[in-house]
Amino acid sequence: LLRSGTGIAFTVRCSRGCSAWKIQLTERGGMFSGSGTQWQADFTAPSQESKLKVPFASLRPSWRGQPSGSPGISADGLDSIASFGFMLSFLTSNGSESRAFQEG
Repeated sequence: LLRSGTGIAFTVRCSRGCSAWKIQLTERGGMFSGSGTQWQADFTAPSQESKLKVPFASLRPSWRGQPSGSPGISADGLDSIASFGFMLSFLTSNGSESRAFQEG
C-alpha cells in the first residue's frame, strides 16, 4: 500500500508546548525487538491546523536512535513498514542537536 505513494500526509497543529516533532516509520522487527530500521523525518507543527506532507525520499534511516544512512526509503523498505508514530526528540533526524526542542 505504501509502495504506491510518494509520501505521507497528515493534519497537525501545536496547541501548546514544543512544536519540533518527528514522524517515524518502523520496519517489522523494529523498535521493541532491537532489530529493524526506523525511518524518520523532522517537522514543525504549526499553530494553526495544517496538512503536512513528508516525501518518502526525505525519510532518514536510523537504528537505535543513530542515523544509519542517507535519506530515502526503497520500495522494498516501504513493504517492510509495520508501524508509524510521532515523537519529540532533542535530536534531529540527521543526529544533530535540535535547536527547536523544548522540554516539558
